[in-house]
Parts: sequence; C-alpha cells; structure tokens
Amino acid sequence: MSGSICLDKIDKKYIFEYNGKRYVNLRFKFTPDNNYGNDYMITQDVDKETRAQCKQTGQWPETPILGNCKAWSGERAQATHQGTPPSPVASASNDEGLPF
Repeated sequence: MSGSICLDKIDKKYIFEYNGKRYVNLRFKFTPDNNYGNDYMITQDVDKETRAQCKQTGQWPETPILGNCKAWSGERAQATHQGTPPSPVASASNDEGLPF
C-alpha cells in the first residue's frame, strides 16, 4: 500500500509517548468506490481512554481525514476476487522534523 497524510491535520492531543518515542494511531477505512481511485481513507484514531468513554456513551468524536492510500495492484486484484479489502501495513520511521 502507498499513501500520504497531512501532518498539519493531526490533533496533537491524541499523540502519545511510548518508550521515549511519539506515536499517533490511525484508522484505515476501506473506500472501494472512492472518486479519486483510492482504496482507503485515513483518519486519526483517538486514545484508549476516549475510546472507552465513547463505547459507554455511544458518542464518537469527529476525527479529521488525514489522507488516503491505494493498494498495490497485486493486492487490489486479489481483494477484488476475494471480496475482502487488503490489509493495511504500518511502517515506522524516525522523523525528527515533524511539526509537533
């Protein structure tokens, strides 16, 4: 898969630290009929405490759409034949130049 996100749209209150590194959780929503040819919409996920509270109340916060991604042709063809979306793959990098 390949895609991109807009770092400026990340809600900084959901950035968390683990083992001295900063992370943000993302959600990939399968969007097979996207007008722009993308297979997934990428949104920001909320922290564990907010998720637990949302499950109790049934009210989920609006989270920004950060970007989109596209499955590589082999995965896309396989998903079409099987009727299931390809699995998103996360990659880690050390980006010290992030704006947050």
